[in-house]
Amino acid sequence: TAPAHPPVAAVDPASVQTPADLYGELFAAVQMRRIFPDGKTFVDAVPKRAAAAIMQDWRARGPMDDAALRAFVLANFDVPGEGAAPVLATDGKSVTMEEHIRRLWPVLTRPPLAPVAGSSALALPRPYVVPGGRFREMYYWDSYFTMLGLRADGEGALIDSMVDDFVSLVERYGHVPNGTRTYYLSRSQPPFLYLMMGLSQNRDPQVAARRLAALTVIDLHATLEDDEVLSYDTRAPRRNALALTVLAYRHPAVMVQLSEQVGRLRGGVEPVVEHLDRAVRGDVLGDDDRAHGVLQWSGCVAAPPSV
Repeated sequence: TAPAHPPVAAVDPASVQTPADLYGELFAAVQMRRIFPDGKTFVDAVPKRAAAAIMQDWRARGPMDDAALRAFVLANFDVPGEGAAPVLATDGKSVTMEEHIRRLWPVLTRPPLAPVAGSSALALPRPYVVPGGRFREMYYWDSYFTMLGLRADGEGALIDSMVDDFVSLVERYGHVPNGTRTYYLSRSQPPFLYLMMGLSQNRDPQVAARRLAALTVIDLHATLEDDEVLSYDTRAPRRNALALTVLAYRHPAVMVQLSEQVGRLRGGVEPVVEHLDRAVRGDVLGDDDRAHGVLQWSGCVAAPPSV
């Protein structure tokens, strides 16, 4: 019996407050007046007290010049980028590029994250790797290429950890956002979650079931297009209809963009393909849109909830 699938989204991403929502006029003043050279600094800052209290104090103080505004922010937020960047110890010896990358994993790995209320970070239950520098959060498709390096260095446990984090994002928000910040929840990136899962060596059936469930509405990225934009394409409404039908019925969906990727996917999930052929026959598309027993249309492969 297949496991019950999680809700399409336990949290409506549109209901999650970003720094712009929480800090309103303060956010606008800091960003528009370029109080910090990097526009990412303030939105990644962690408040030292409740957002409502900060805003009440901000409104009570009245107009501020740039120096006073900067001082107010520093007094009320832990601002990133103020400390020195970590330096890798080499003992004065040159190292190969491979060894340099290997030494970077501990530097770029972050522990599970339970964010402070009012910050822009999204909670992550397992350790993860960040790009580094001003990019202090995990990013979607970037992480796939990070995982290729982790696999080359035998860091399989960290790959599984990051996959678990991405699965948790799907379970909470219904998709993998561009990055693990509230201000990234409104958009995603090219679909790589199923490829990340392919790098994992974990064969636990319960883990596999949860991961399959996470591919419910993930990455319907390229199929949701405005018909007006594609008015010259007579099949555009049918492409949207497929994506919306899959979403409406909560069919697990794996999004791919190239036909050869469909072949790679089929090779790894033959038992699923068998179900696909029976489940989607005549359900969403006509015979002319079916390819070799897999519902392949504008890059979408769909399966029924029972798979």
